[in-house]
Amino acid sequence: MDMENIRQVLEDAAQIFLSAANTITNERRREAEKVFLQFRRSQFSLDLYRYLIEHSSSSYVVYQTLTALREGIVKEWSSLDDALKEQVVQYLLSYVYTHYSTLSAHVREQALQILVVINKRRKAQRAQMAKNGFTVSLALINLLQSTNNQEFEFGLTLLNAFINEYSFSNANEAGLTIEQRHSVKRDFEENELKTVFELLLNKLQSNLSSISSSNHQLFSSILTTIEKILLWNFSSSFPNTRRTMESSSNVETIDWRPPISWKQLVFDQQLVEFFFHIYATLKSMNETKILLQRRCQILRCLSQLACLNGPLVSDEQCRLRYLTTFSYYFVQTFLINSTLTINLIECFDISNIISNLITLFTVKGFCSMNNDLCNSFLQLMSQITILLCRTTITSSNNQLDKIIEDPTIAKETFDRLLQAWSRLLYGIDFGRFANLRSLAIEIFDTYLQTHLHINDNHEVNDFNLADNDNDEDDRDLFR
Repeated sequence: MDMENIRQVLEDAAQIFLSAANTITNERRREAEKVFLQFRRSQFSLDLYRYLIEHSSSSYVVYQTLTALREGIVKEWSSLDDALKEQVVQYLLSYVYTHYSTLSAHVREQALQILVVINKRRKAQRAQMAKNGFTVSLALINLLQSTNNQEFEFGLTLLNAFINEYSFSNANEAGLTIEQRHSVKRDFEENELKTVFELLLNKLQSNLSSISSSNHQLFSSILTTIEKILLWNFSSSFPNTRRTMESSSNVETIDWRPPISWKQLVFDQQLVEFFFHIYATLKSMNETKILLQRRCQILRCLSQLACLNGPLVSDEQCRLRYLTTFSYYFVQTFLINSTLTINLIECFDISNIISNLITLFTVKGFCSMNNDLCNSFLQLMSQITILLCRTTITSSNNQLDKIIEDPTIAKETFDRLLQAWSRLLYGIDFGRFANLRSLAIEIFDTYLQTHLHINDNHEVNDFNLADNDNDEDDRDLFR
């Protein structure tokens, strides 16, 4: 059967398979499904796959063709020569880039997954490409270094395919053993992931000075990808890498545990300073809903940076320097002239930052910082707590509802801060910090004023404690 006839058979089968349930019998649907199963089990043929991808009008046929291509590469990897594999890489990169705007999401994702699968298999075999050899990793880095926004966006999409494929060591789309999966994941973390993280930070910096409505989406996409890296579950992570915050929502947070190879990048104080600088820059612009969303993205990134843990923090001196740098810029950004300068909705992420810092770096770590910085941090923490305390009462919820869809967020955030205070006060030296007692009293007084105050507009019900002759005997009522 020639390639055109195969295309026609597959498209007919796709039309039957995708038909509404009430227009086709189950038997015909099963026959159509069998056509695709047989096609995917047929002998590997790149020429056929290319013909179907380029000439089929059915996205389902294209998707099944790409699936057959991926399964064929995995199944026949050892028998396929390197030149053919490289041909597949270059063809798919060109195809997806050329048709990027017209491809359906599932077709694009399947094509990019094939590229990452080839990358994983090469890593597993430690295949050394020729000096000028073309690899998927090199393509990824070149795209993310491009000044052309279209090429860069394609690079982001390819990077997301890498992240999806490498994020779970249990995923076995590439046909690797457990040991190989863990090995290639560690290799990816120590090389490509670190490199692309730095490239994304550079791109973010270059876009910050010229941010406008036209590139807001690109700016957000970069931040979203950075968030994924900061949420990455590194191979160096110890078993207990997830912590459940003690709150009514049981918020789960993941410690950020990059390997030793990231040490210079992570402990460069410019990393933390950069994220606070982005926040301050966005804050200085005219307030819009989009800019507020971007600032919240930055705060989520900072919340993960506050979760630094693992092998890097075993160096006590670096650990203290990181905490001091983070706390310094945290106070400088949000406590201006001793006045709190934040939007109410930002309190949720800021409380996460505070809770993460106190949990991961402990009270002992805070006590290692100088007194002035500690006092400023406590003052900022106190002002946020008081703001949330006043917000959680019913009379203030009208303001909150305009900003936050779920009004319980403020209460949960307030509870999280109280838990952070509890951890902090349990081990801190009250005599060392002159303002701590006054701050605690102010928080307590605010809580009493806002939660125990009786609104004059509310009627107070007086309960008559005297016996009511008309009431039934309690023994009968509760029998």
